Amino acid sequence: MKTYLIGILIFCLSLNFINAQEFRLDDPNLILKDSSGNIITAKQAEEILRKGSVSFQTVDLGNGKQEIILKPVSNKSLEQKDEENNQWKSKWTNAKLPPFELYNISGKKIENDDLLGKYVVVNFWFVGCKPCIQEMPMLNKLVKKYTKDQVVFIAPSLDGKSSVTKMLEKRDFEYEILTDAKSLSKDMGLSSYPTHLIIDKEGNIKEILIGASEDIFEDLDTLLSKVMASDK
Repeated sequence: MKTYLIGILIFCLSLNFINAQEFRLDDPNLILKDSSGNIITAKQAEEILRKGSVSFQTVDLGNGKQEIILKPVSNKSLEQKDEENNQWKSKWTNAKLPPFELYNISGKKIENDDLLGKYVVVNFWFVGCKPCIQEMPMLNKLVKKYTKDQVVFIAPSLDGKSSVTKMLEKRDFEYEILTDAKSLSKDMGLSSYPTHLIIDKEGNIKEILIGASEDIFEDLDTLLSKVMASDK
């Protein structure tokens, strides 16, 4: 069988996250289904992808196997989501994070006042978000570029401590992870993951980047440098 490497646009309606994700259609560990839930072949999946933007929903079946449901996404839906994200960015740019009390993996409480007087890079994510996981090596690279005296990196996760700890057994993430952050995400009306914020020393959100990218290190580094330079 011919090997197809595909890029899929993610558009999940419950926990929306938009970005490119790659799968091999001939992977024997994947069970492909159409929007009606019917099992389809790799060739049938390719035909769906050729017709335009597609969303997918993944289900972890265990033992390395996954079920992927492919659903066509209209250009109108994509435009609406893009507009929603732009409105959300406008609302929160120059605003402050809502009051919060979250705990890191070690059980230390982190709240708003702990971040004042520091530049802060925030990454909202969750364990089941594949783009969130895939960008972690590049985010780790960003952490290593700056000292703790310069920048604080925090990663509010929708997941509880046990799920995050299990994920950390397989990969490193150098951000300070804050667990059970659903309340903060809800207070902000956040619906796209990953979402990155850059906050100045006064606690103001100065830059927002929604979604992961192959250039996430460069993108965040450029925005962070811009915020730090504006204070000089």
